[in-house]
Amino acid sequence: MNNMSDNEAYRILTRELTNMHHSERDALDNARWRYRAALDLVKAGKNAEAIELACELVTDNGQAWRAKQDLRFIN
Repeated sequence: MNNMSDNEAYRILTRELTNMHHSERDALDNARWRYRAALDLVKAGKNAEAIELACELVTDNGQAWRAKQDLRFIN
């Protein structure tokens, strides 16, 4: 792993997931092990694996919100 900060890793991850509904972002922030694992994966350069962890948090509200705006979950 490199010396990337958690803040930088979070910024990279959420840049990829710009269309997360607030309920999904809250779920990521509150899922301590998933949050830590996702940040560690980003730090290791494994963004795709980090995104997979976040994809497991997709909510019905998020899907409906994206459908109304014709958005995808992943940027």
